[in-house]
Amino acid sequence: MFSLKQIETLHLIDKLGSVTKAAEKLHLTQSAVSQQIKQLQYLYDIELIVHKGKKVILTSDAHFIVLSSQKLLQEAKALHRSISLLKAGITGEIKIILANSMQEMMFKPILKFRSLHPQILISITFCEYQFQQEKLGSNQVDFIITGKIPDLEKFRKIKISSHNLVFIAAKNHPLANRKAIPLEELRNYTILLGEQGAATTQIMDDLFDISTLSDIFEINNNMFILKAIQAGLGVALVSDVMVKSHLVKENISILDIKDFSKSSEINLVSNKNNNLSKAAMLFEEFLIDYKFDI
Repeated sequence: MFSLKQIETLHLIDKLGSVTKAAEKLHLTQSAVSQQIKQLQYLYDIELIVHKGKKVILTSDAHFIVLSSQKLLQEAKALHRSISLLKAGITGEIKIILANSMQEMMFKPILKFRSLHPQILISITFCEYQFQQEKLGSNQVDFIITGKIPDLEKFRKIKISSHNLVFIAAKNHPLANRKAIPLEELRNYTILLGEQGAATTQIMDDLFDISTLSDIFEINNNMFILKAIQAGLGVALVSDVMVKSHLVKENISILDIKDFSKSSEINLVSNKNNNLSKAAMLFEEFLIDYKFDI
């Protein structure tokens, strides 16, 4: 059977286009790398590389192996990291407050982190914005993940991603099939607002001055907002990420608002006066490097 080292060597040759460069990357001699490939070729009786001058070209069989083994290598590297962390004693619990507006975007990366580091527990709490900073300030939690900009004198903020905001309504709403709708026209309809302190609520206040709106409906949970929209209750401003997976099956339309372009951040917030555990620092590094699908 093949070894992971042989597969990793083939991946590097494909990436670098050179046996010599692959040997340098692996800190091996060129003959040792060539031997790895020869063993793999002999094992399956197939040709894997072709020399064209100074360049090395992978055959179609080699490309098939590279593509088919990408996930295998990723999982092997993740396992190696996890074992190394266990040896280093990096375990424990990470306590997070997740803002309601972040749920749709954050469960996937959190689950990914847990799959990479099963020895680290993650505790997720949902609470109203007014209590979030209080809990973080008293070190009851390690992080808040939120779109709202915190008090930067007390807290440290790291922007880990951003997402576009869109206005939505039910497909049978009077505005659903209109083009280039003036923003001010939304005042004529029921506006659904998120919890006080949420980033989208702050943006709505900047756009309209909420105190001047005659027909508003406050809902402090994004999934309930989607259900209310589906039922035809009004218009809401939400993340495009949150709504994408619900457009077809939940009777929701994105409204075409003239000259409207707003975005909101995803922020990882921690207490400046709290020394993060090794597990929490690892989580922070993971989210900074994570490629959000938005």
